[in-house]
Amino acid sequence: MAEPYPPNAPVRPWRQVARLLLVDERGRLLMVRGCEPGRPERGQWWEVPGGGIEPGEDSVAAAVRELAEETGYLVAPGQVGPVCWTGDVMFPWAGIERWASMVMHPARVDGSTLPVLPTAHTPDEVGWFLGVSWVWPAALDARADRMPTFPPGLPADLPRLLSGESVQAGFRSWH
Repeated sequence: MAEPYPPNAPVRPWRQVARLLLVDERGRLLMVRGCEPGRPERGQWWEVPGGGIEPGEDSVAAAVRELAEETGYLVAPGQVGPVCWTGDVMFPWAGIERWASMVMHPARVDGSTLPVLPTAHTPDEVGWFLGVSWVWPAALDARADRMPTFPPGLPADLPRLLSGESVQAGFRSWH
């Protein structure tokens, strides 16, 4: 599923991003549903919660912080496993190509007892953020609901990720 790096790839370092693949006791994934503000023709997608790693932060701390900011769910850093997915991703956002080096950590939780706080999305997030849902992995197959996933190729990677394997995704572009 990895693609060759395009000739127009910018010089590194790219933005460092951490995501948290949160799995509940029933095997469902916590996903964010999004759309690009002002560009309804691009449709909606499912996204693993996460975002940029801030200076002085490690990827676990960033993934936990971003999960809370985007979804309100609170996960302790000790519940987070080692990196299970790494890859470089190019994605268009607001008409600009964005480039990121991304890692994903797994966390298995009891969704019924997981603390949840209200979220306060930034003005940028308000436009794209459509909601948070516990989703069955099979529902993420783009052929089933016609909604793409981010990071790209997630449905194909999930069986390995959920069985505890690690995925080295290489480069993937998302359109």
